[in-house]
Amino acid sequence: MKTSKTIKRQIWLVFLLTMALSAKAHQNESQSFATLSIIIKDQVQNRLKFIEATIEKSDVNSSLTPTTTLRFEINRQLNYFKIPLPAQLSYVRLLGLDDKNQPVPQLEYSRNLFLVADKDSLKFEFSNSSNDLKFKGKDAAKYTCEYRLNCNDGINNKSFNYYSNLKQYDAAFESLIVQRDSLNRLHSAVINHYAEYLDPVELKVLETDCMANNNKMILGFPYSAFANHLEEQYPAALRFYNKHFGQREAESENISILLCSYEFGDYLLFKERTGVIAANAKTGESFFKDFKFSFMNSVINRDFASGSLKDKLKLLAFWDVDQHQDDYINFLDEAIQGAKPGSFKNSMVAIKKLKGFGAQIKGFQFLDQNGQLVDLKSISGKLIVLDFWFSGCHGCLQMAEKLKSIMKKYKDNPEVLFASLSIDRSREVWIHSLKSELYSSPDELNLLEGKNGQSQFIRAYNIQEYPTLFLISKKGTLISANPPDPRIDENAFLKMIDNNL
Repeated sequence: MKTSKTIKRQIWLVFLLTMALSAKAHQNESQSFATLSIIIKDQVQNRLKFIEATIEKSDVNSSLTPTTTLRFEINRQLNYFKIPLPAQLSYVRLLGLDDKNQPVPQLEYSRNLFLVADKDSLKFEFSNSSNDLKFKGKDAAKYTCEYRLNCNDGINNKSFNYYSNLKQYDAAFESLIVQRDSLNRLHSAVINHYAEYLDPVELKVLETDCMANNNKMILGFPYSAFANHLEEQYPAALRFYNKHFGQREAESENISILLCSYEFGDYLLFKERTGVIAANAKTGESFFKDFKFSFMNSVINRDFASGSLKDKLKLLAFWDVDQHQDDYINFLDEAIQGAKPGSFKNSMVAIKKLKGFGAQIKGFQFLDQNGQLVDLKSISGKLIVLDFWFSGCHGCLQMAEKLKSIMKKYKDNPEVLFASLSIDRSREVWIHSLKSELYSSPDELNLLEGKNGQSQFIRAYNIQEYPTLFLISKKGTLISANPPDPRIDENAFLKMIDNNL
């Protein structure tokens, strides 16, 4: 039975979060922002040349949401930047890059996510002699806490591998619970150590993020068994899933905390997806090509009553699931109609506008292999087949091979342009791949995105899987962001091209 003190504390937390998330009501007065200060300790030998700040375009808070990336050059001992925030409490990724555009260890992908409040000051010292950052200033304790959480968020799978080698799969999966609980205790100790420096709302959000991320990491092990049809592991993986994840997730009284969390929605979506694959996987046959959005829609409707959490999960599912299904747009319309007014519904409406037939394609500017900028306007007037790929992608090799044969059918048609867009971060790697002619053809327009899929153009369309094909009309409108896969149904792909010439 809850004490009156506990109830009062929960009411106070909800009130605080409501206040913290009310940025939209005050946007006409001032834009939320944080300041970023970088002190270079070893100026002469400094490896840090750029900082990329990736910010969500909305206050949805998820790894799946479209983002904007700002790039700052580090060219002096003290560097000062201003980072706009979509809300008074937002998530920002800070990626440090060297002169070859490669991540530096102090701010690489696994340790660079920060929960940032309006008017916060992120001030850190960068030194080549250490792989850690030292935070300074008024918010030093808060960001030291977050950085320590980022640096200690991995699951040790030695026990899992040990028992798996012995074919004791039940013991292998149960060992993951021990690892998760150990990681939870470590994270709790870090948060408690810095608790006096943390806003109560931010403390609860960080606790929720850690719990959700740790659950998501161990859930990846049975997911792998289901998705890859590891027949020996499958029965134990299913028992493990049903025991620890088979029940409907209990919703906290502080629903606003769950909605604010970056990790909680992603974890719930991954949990639902894992359950769908576990229930539908066919031994020896890949389930990915048979995965339907209707499956996700059905389990979300089953497990969540109407409300903001359900709206967020529906939105994340639309961003996450490949949209090749014919009835995808119908599910989107249904979700929009049932959603509460707010950022989740607004984002669904934006997806419909962006993905819809006839929508004007977003403009872009990318470099070709000669170093010349190519924009959409310069190649308008042709039907464009745009292939997204990266070096090392096996499916991209297959797609390139199929497109080469299709190009021959249109080689004498000046109204069709085949183009490829690589997300390779390294120009040298990209050029090497172009010379190999394995991922593209010299007969097409080859462009480099160069940001590992983090450019505004690719993030706007939330491209998560490669290869991906776009068809763009001669008027610059989007014919399809998910045409028939020519590796599977070449005739349907050719028909879509011919029908739009």
